[in-house]
Amino acid sequence: MAASVSHNLRNPLSSMQTILQVQLENPDLPAGARHDCGLALGEIDRMSTKLKQLLNFAKPSASGQRVAAVALAKETAELFRHDAERRNVILEFDAPPEEVRVLASEEALSEVLSNLVVNAIEAQPDGGRVQIALARRDDRLEIRIEDSGPGISPEVRAKMFQPFFTTKATGTGLGLTIVARRASEVGGTISCESPVADGKGTRFRLMLPLADCARSDDPMGDNARDHANHSDCG
Repeated sequence: MAASVSHNLRNPLSSMQTILQVQLENPDLPAGARHDCGLALGEIDRMSTKLKQLLNFAKPSASGQRVAAVALAKETAELFRHDAERRNVILEFDAPPEEVRVLASEEALSEVLSNLVVNAIEAQPDGGRVQIALARRDDRLEIRIEDSGPGISPEVRAKMFQPFFTTKATGTGLGLTIVARRASEVGGTISCESPVADGKGTRFRLMLPLADCARSDDPMGDNARDHANHSDCG
């Protein structure tokens, strides 16, 4: 049902978006109408984002692929660095010098990292720090997303992975649910610790299975991001 609703609403929203964009390109458009079209376009973008989340919640992700996790995490950090700086948040990145491959899908891991990093940045409206750290732990890769925000209460932590639960006024309550689902689909786990120090801060810990050594003729061993020759199996 969620997938059907998303698909059926995205097309008319796309049509309205195109019409408004054409109107905004008209140099003779009155200032008042231009302002209203801009507001409407912003609301359509917001609705499209929510529908995308709903669709991602409804569909399972592919798994069993070998993903270069260090490269993908670094790319995610760079993607949100400007937004973090704009909010006076220092974004730190710490990872092994060699590439580490995990069993997941690139789309799913990117979605998980993006959700966690955005939440960490938004948790600090007055500025702060977000750290993305990766480390090998035996046959697992540990990915930590930690912020220096006010922390999360035990009551909220107990419900935060439930569908449609949110503390944000305009949130869908699906972001962390999708994170937990994607982690589970690839045989990983996600946990949350808060506070971290001095009664503040939140740390999400994502544990993912390392990819097995793949044969050179194994198509699952080819990843466009992974140019390293390092073997995860020693």
